[in-house]
Amino acid sequence: FFFKQKTAYEIPKRDWSSDVCSSDLWNPTIITDANGKALIKVKLPDNLTTWNVLGIASTKKQTFGAGYTTVLSQKKVMVRPIKPRFAIQGDHIILGAIVHNDQENDRTFTVSLKGNGFRFTSEKSATQLVHIPAGKRVAVDFPVDILRAATGVTLQFSARDGTRSDGLVVNIPVHPLTTSQSVRTAGSTTGDVPDERIIIPSAEEAPTGNMTVSLASSMLVYLHDAISFLQTYPYACAEQTSSTLASNLTLLKLSALKIGTTGVIDRERVESDIRRGIQRLYTFQIPGGGFGYFGSYQSRAYPTLTAYVYDSLQRAKSDGFEVDDSVLENAETYLTNVVASAEGSVTEGDRVYAAYVLLKNQKDVSSAQLASLLSRRSYLSTLSKTYLAESFFILHDKKTAASLLSDVTSGIRINTTTAHFEARVTAPNEYGSMATNQGVTARIASAMMVIDPKNPILPKLIRGMLEQREDGHWDTTQSTVLSMNTLLAYVGMTEKSTDAMTVEAMIGDTTLGKALLSNSSRKSATLQTPLASLPRKQASELSFKRTGSGILYYDVVMQYDKAAAKIDPFEQGMGITRMMEPVSKNDAPLHAGSTMKVTLTMTVPETRHFVAVESPLPAGFEAIDVSFQNAQHQLVTTALQKVFQWADWSSNAIWRFSHIEFRDDRIFLFAEDLPPGVYTYEYLVRATTPGTFYELPARIFEMYNPENFGQGAGGPLLIRK
Repeated sequence: FFFKQKTAYEIPKRDWSSDVCSSDLWNPTIITDANGKALIKVKLPDNLTTWNVLGIASTKKQTFGAGYTTVLSQKKVMVRPIKPRFAIQGDHIILGAIVHNDQENDRTFTVSLKGNGFRFTSEKSATQLVHIPAGKRVAVDFPVDILRAATGVTLQFSARDGTRSDGLVVNIPVHPLTTSQSVRTAGSTTGDVPDERIIIPSAEEAPTGNMTVSLASSMLVYLHDAISFLQTYPYACAEQTSSTLASNLTLLKLSALKIGTTGVIDRERVESDIRRGIQRLYTFQIPGGGFGYFGSYQSRAYPTLTAYVYDSLQRAKSDGFEVDDSVLENAETYLTNVVASAEGSVTEGDRVYAAYVLLKNQKDVSSAQLASLLSRRSYLSTLSKTYLAESFFILHDKKTAASLLSDVTSGIRINTTTAHFEARVTAPNEYGSMATNQGVTARIASAMMVIDPKNPILPKLIRGMLEQREDGHWDTTQSTVLSMNTLLAYVGMTEKSTDAMTVEAMIGDTTLGKALLSNSSRKSATLQTPLASLPRKQASELSFKRTGSGILYYDVVMQYDKAAAKIDPFEQGMGITRMMEPVSKNDAPLHAGSTMKVTLTMTVPETRHFVAVESPLPAGFEAIDVSFQNAQHQLVTTALQKVFQWADWSSNAIWRFSHIEFRDDRIFLFAEDLPPGVYTYEYLVRATTPGTFYELPARIFEMYNPENFGQGAGGPLLIRK
């Protein structure tokens, strides 16, 4: 088996290259002629690189062969960008273009940079003339500032000498450098004037921002931001993957209702995300059928997590998606053993939730097993009692279900218009439940809808849930899924079709806009107005003028940003500091090419569970993952001397954090348990781009108790050329 081709091709034209990819051809059905030859024509993309070509052949007689070669795509004039992988608003970056002149003669080039999302620090920066000898290359600098309002940057590099040219378009994302302030209220009204007063901050407090009012004839309007939160959540442990899967299944359910501002759901993409989520969940199952958080060798099975994942997979299967039966069967066997277990490592809460999920999915759990759990009633948390109440209701024991629900309501705080749960979320040994007060509020409302749907507290719980949201979602991924499911059930129970209505929204005397709403489509309308056009520092009344009858649901968000060039550290239950130092004398002072060691020091005063740590990178740095084959492995023994020392296992975070991720813009660590102590973790970064970059603070937090967190300091950092 062999190839016959040129060894190199010159790309004739690449003025604004955007057709770049890592794999150009995959063809599994090439048929040769009788002589065993085949001709394949391939249009090379704009990449200037060496392409690896692999061919594998087989015959009807089951004989096989393979061949390998390389193809070089090149240009006589070539531009290579010098830029970071991302930027932060306000960064000062010395961008660059390396221009290669592989022609036979010396040439003078016009090198330019155009684009958006930035401004040049000098008018002379945009276009420069450079002389490049034959066979040489020259780097051209373009100092720029990233705009404060930018969300992305487009860079168009070009080089021309009169006869030949090259051009390249690249895009980099831009992260905000702000402390986002958000104030929200939500409710419903059958009249024109709800009891809402809004005070807009002064121009000094909120120089930029918007007032956004979402209107709908259905409560489903409140789900749009929650679904977006789950779909864009940056991490993906088993619970978060399962929660995202649940949100996508909900999104498909809502697709016919055209919920949200876009009105159209990309069903093909959502279905692809669901199938990908199902496949990813398989990787978290460990021997014995249970599921761990990240599926690593250090993970152990968690009964409540396993039940949560199993429930999501069963829901996907019932919605028509293919799910591996062996995965479900192994998880079901594990959960059945949990329900029957008397081991100390399995809590009453684990057994209750496993029983509820099995019963919900029409699996066998005996009345005797539930009676055994009921006998431990005084040891159960509020959350476990809600699940046990629904379990008895499924088995048609309405009296016991109502009695358990009555126990649950003792932890509810009730005021004039809202109600919410506020007490100890779980029993002391039930940290694996992943529950928060917001999640428990949703579960109480859900159980109340099933067992006592006419309870007068129920509407107040629903409004309390809506007011607990921040940025349109609840405090954790699991709480968001529980709350979404509860709202969906409440909508199905309470909402009835109404006539179309026309609504005009106003704040004070200022009109925000008009909208036409129809309950039959359940599509929401969004009206957005800059804060600069609204009355400041005075109480303004929110009002509606409308035609048509029915309930009007509204969601009002006032969002504005405060610049945060310097961020002070803050501790609330945990602490974290970050220190950066050069690896060698040649790396100081900090300059492009320096290798630096970063040390995170984490202080944990008492045992914490499911702890996440994120340490953002300044845009001019890239992390060095020493697990890669092409990493500088000598750095492990020189710069990272402490990393693998067993003697320091009690304080060395590498022995505690079971999952570590190196990303373009951050380092992420996860620990299932952290006993009290002080922990350190070291990693390496390399300065790649000169400029002044903002270093966002490192954070440590409990995923399912987000009120326990710590934040380090942040501020500007200079990388010299």
